[in-house]
Amino acid sequence: MRRQSLTLDHVLPRSRGGESSWDNLVACCKKCNHRKGNRTPEESGMHLLRRPRGFSLHVNRQIMRYLGRADLKRGGSISSTNLTMVRTVDASVDC
Repeated sequence: MRRQSLTLDHVLPRSRGGESSWDNLVACCKKCNHRKGNRTPEESGMHLLRRPRGFSLHVNRQIMRYLGRADLKRGGSISSTNLTMVRTVDASVDC
């Protein structure tokens, strides 16, 4: 699946108390995100390939260094979009 076609989805929907944290976010295609809607994966008959989890401090520092080097080569700065793109590859919903 191409990275451009992925969306962020909340495992526990925000409307039901889910937070916008790494522990509650997964990558999902638009079709599956829409299919899941305002339900949990279990309620919608879907299952997670892996449970999402937050970064350790060590991994977070490594990613920030990597993004900083990549952005500096392009003349930019570290952005939350880049960090999101890296993180969403790790956890996803099985379509």
